[in-house]
Amino acid sequence: MNQSRSTLGPVAQQSSQGRRLIAKQPLRLLPLALLGLLGATGNIRISANERGDDHTQNEVQDALRAVERAFQSEASPAALAALLYTSDVVIVGEGDAKATRGITAAVKDVQGWYDSLGPHGQRTCKYTLVMPIVQSESTFSAFYLLHCSPNPPIHPKDEQLRMIYAWRKEPQGWRVALEMWAPGLL
Repeated sequence: MNQSRSTLGPVAQQSSQGRRLIAKQPLRLLPLALLGLLGATGNIRISANERGDDHTQNEVQDALRAVERAFQSEASPAALAALLYTSDVVIVGEGDAKATRGITAAVKDVQGWYDSLGPHGQRTCKYTLVMPIVQSESTFSAFYLLHCSPNPPIHPKDEQLRMIYAWRKEPQGWRVALEMWAPGLL
């Protein structure tokens, strides 16, 4: 297994300073949890500052841009969820009583997200890749920031979300198998 130094410790440390966001201990276990969840085998690289396998990262970024385009064109919650998530996705959000599991529950979450932005609101949410964490030919996980522009009066101000996505390569393309999110910036 070819590994370089992981920077999950500093990520956890930065995100927990002054906030009750992400406990340090669970993030230390995140790489193992991601590998177990995704069934990763072969040559896994834990990367921080290096870009590593640009092909994998580019494919995932292309998949995410397709999600943004579908969102902007007001795709149905079911269509957007099918484009973004695996059928067995697990979604964990700050403040949620429990994780959301499976595509049916993910469709309801996407509908809730649409509702929070207002009817036919400005669909200008954009993802920014902050740091890839684990990548191989069949898995990719990364820390993202998601920014959504306001849509007064329903959604009166900018919204920022911190997100960790664990992607899995499926027959239909790259899909998110694990999503963890929390509101706000670091």
